[in-house]
This record gives sequence, C-alpha cells and structure tokens, in this order.
Amino acid sequence: MHVAQPISKSMIEPYIGHAVCVVLQDGSYYCGKISGVKRGKLILSGSRGNGSLPDNPELAKAQISQLGFSGLLGSLTGAGAARSAEGAQGAAGTGSGFGFLGKAFRICLGIVKFVFPLLGKFGFSI
Repeated sequence: MHVAQPISKSMIEPYIGHAVCVVLQDGSYYCGKISGVKRGKLILSGSRGNGSLPDNPELAKAQISQLGFSGLLGSLTGAGAARSAEGAQGAAGTGSGFGFLGKAFRICLGIVKFVFPLLGKFGFSI
C-alpha cells in the first residue's frame, strides 16, 4: 500500500506563479495561479471547480484534459469563470498570463491531496 506524502511548502514552490489544478482530500478542486505559501496555506488566485476529481492523480489529469481549456473554464463556478473566459481572450494576445482568474483562496496544505500544472497540458506556456 502506497502512503501519500503530506504536501509541503517545498513541494509547492516549483508551481508558484504557474496555473495549476489543486485537488483536495475530498476530491473538490480549484484551478488558478499559485501566488505563494504562507503560514501553512497555499494562496491561489482562481476559481473552484464544479464536482470532484478522482483520487488517482493520473485519472484526475485525464479528466481535466478531456474537459479541454474552454470546457474547464465553463466548469468553474461563479463570476470567476466569466472573467476567466474574458481574460483568456485578452491574455492570448497580450501574453499577460493568468492574473485574471477569479478570487484569492487560502487553502490549508493539510487538506491538499495533489497539485498538477494546468496549462502545460494544453500547449500553453507561462
């Protein structure tokens, strides 16, 4: 039986400034840009996804990949999704990155199951 390592600040640091999908222990997920880790909490500017993702990281990545970039934006909740779609159109021309996504979330590292890069799967670079 494989025991998952707890997520730590050092594990998150390579993702700071990048668009990611953060999956929590209960399967819920957030997509956005990580701005840092402070006091044991991941700081993410983005939106919460609808539904949940599988426990297996590879299956979760596959499910997100099947949504595609536009489908992923459509699955995000609240006004963040509308801003995301508008920002994606503007960012495509300006290279402004992912600063346009949703609102800021502070997520306790203790409830994060895994994190994976988001845009690399869709051929974008940040």
